[in-house]
Amino acid sequence: MYVEDDQCQVELTAAQCEGVCQGSVGSEFLGINMDRIRELFAKTLTIREEEVLIARFGLFGTAPETLEELAIHSDISVTRIQQLEARAIRKLRAAIVNKKGG
Repeated sequence: MYVEDDQCQVELTAAQCEGVCQGSVGSEFLGINMDRIRELFAKTLTIREEEVLIARFGLFGTAPETLEELAIHSDISVTRIQQLEARAIRKLRAAIVNKKGG
């Protein structure tokens, strides 16, 4: 994934993108404008996949939720939450690889 904002240009690897999604790598560390990440989510993921990642990993100022909490709030099973989460991460990785041309 290639992210460009007003201050810098950063090419993210799949691992870095997943780190941002999982909250282990803060956007301030990478120098990324979170609006650009939102754009990537909107272009790559379905609304439900986006909602799952945001809630699951506490992105964009939300508190992270457990699988069980998210399943209750979404009125779908824990297994389905896990499937959506895994598919969303795969889609983000694929978007990164395609952007890099590989």
